[in-house]
Amino acid sequence: MGEVYKAIDTRLGRTVALKILHAGGIARMEREARTIAALNHPHICTLYDIGPNYLVMEYVDGAPLSGPLPVREAVSRGLEIAGALEAAHARAWFTGTSNRRTFWSPDQGSSFSTSGSRSRRGF
Repeated sequence: MGEVYKAIDTRLGRTVALKILHAGGIARMEREARTIAALNHPHICTLYDIGPNYLVMEYVDGAPLSGPLPVREAVSRGLEIAGALEAAHARAWFTGTSNRRTFWSPDQGSSFSTSGSRSRRGF
């Protein structure tokens, strides 16, 4: 659907994820943006801005979840992910992109859904 870059929001001086869409994904991106904007959950990234072919989202510094994980950590991460998915599904948002690349482990140590938005290139 597109590529995600690590970028700087020059107006506010913060690091963001900039998701640039390919031509065929504009309608899907608009649906995704409306849905993400309606969600407010500690384990779902925040949408900051939208343009004609891009989304500006909260940057999650970390790496995709990978395993195997110790049992306690796997249960903890699983509950965080389930909570994020429950919040999204309560808003009638269903995604086919919920795979291991969709969920990140930030440096703070909790799981975070990025809706498939992960940084591919640095600034």
